[in-house]
Amino acid sequence: MSVRGWDAEAAVIGLGAWGSAALWQLAVRGVDVIGVDRYPPGHAWGGSHGGSRMFRITCLEHPDLVPLARRSARLWGELERASGAELSVPSGGLLIGPPDGPVTGGTLRAAAAHGIEVRTLSAAELEERFPGHTAVPKGHIGVWEPGAGIVRPEATIRAAVDLARAAGARVLTGSRVTGLCPVAGGVEVTTPTGSLRVRRAVVAAGAWLPTLVPAVRGCRRGWAGSNCICPRSGGARRRPAGCWSRG
Repeated sequence: MSVRGWDAEAAVIGLGAWGSAALWQLAVRGVDVIGVDRYPPGHAWGGSHGGSRMFRITCLEHPDLVPLARRSARLWGELERASGAELSVPSGGLLIGPPDGPVTGGTLRAAAAHGIEVRTLSAAELEERFPGHTAVPKGHIGVWEPGAGIVRPEATIRAAVDLARAAGARVLTGSRVTGLCPVAGGVEVTTPTGSLRVRRAVVAAGAWLPTLVPAVRGCRRGWAGSNCICPRSGGARRRPAGCWSRG
């Protein structure tokens, strides 16, 4: 055992977008850390699958998330420079919906609270500037955020795990965590092939979180009429990332 009778100082359970970033940041800070996932990094079975996701600074969910988004953007840049991989596309972002709806309304509230540059477009202006949007109802608006764009989740996860390994992290894949049990001074992480004793555990298991921490309930959130642009098509540099909420 490497840390005073423990297998590691910390374990990260789940190596999706959140877990891989946590593993990378802990490793580069010199923490003895183990990452555990039932699948290889960048797999297609979790919430971080696929080739692209929209990235926004104007967090429509709540204005208090904006400082986290700004730090996330800085860290994404650090990850790109350190890995040498293209992990983001600064395409700008367009959000469409009713002025008082959760998408456009939330975006405008976050922008106003934090002084973020955005531009509001009427349905007619949307059609003129973005000809692909010809069916926007007259009462809806668009919010253009120049600082938004596209990130590549699977490539980002692989880059973060690779850099974590290079910084000394140990990564166990093909290992399904079946239980977490508090013990004196730490946590015991159980898998079908054995257990790990660590001082701290970061649980980033996504949809599997309630099976490990029953007190936490998962939820599913959908978007109506969202428009995602695949970077591999070449369109990401010509058109913005987009989300259209019907209500």
